Amino acid sequence: MSEIEITAIVIIVGNFLALVRVWLRERGRVEIEQHRNTVRRDIARSLPPGSRINDGTESITIEVGFPMEKADRRDAQCG
Repeated sequence: MSEIEITAIVIIVGNFLALVRVWLRERGRVEIEQHRNTVRRDIARSLPPGSRINDGTESITIEVGFPMEKADRRDAQCG
């Protein structure tokens, strides 16, 4: 093999490995985001009525509500 052929093979292998690295990194990011969304959904489902979730870019703020009694619900309704 000549030096040109060896250089071409090394460049092709290097480009292939770079693509694999990018694919693995993005796949990891997608899986992490899916896991976070699953955890957030489960947390939101377990909160009592009247709770609020503010999902920011850097953090999540959860305001936990208190379950109202039946009499309180009638008083809180509009109309």
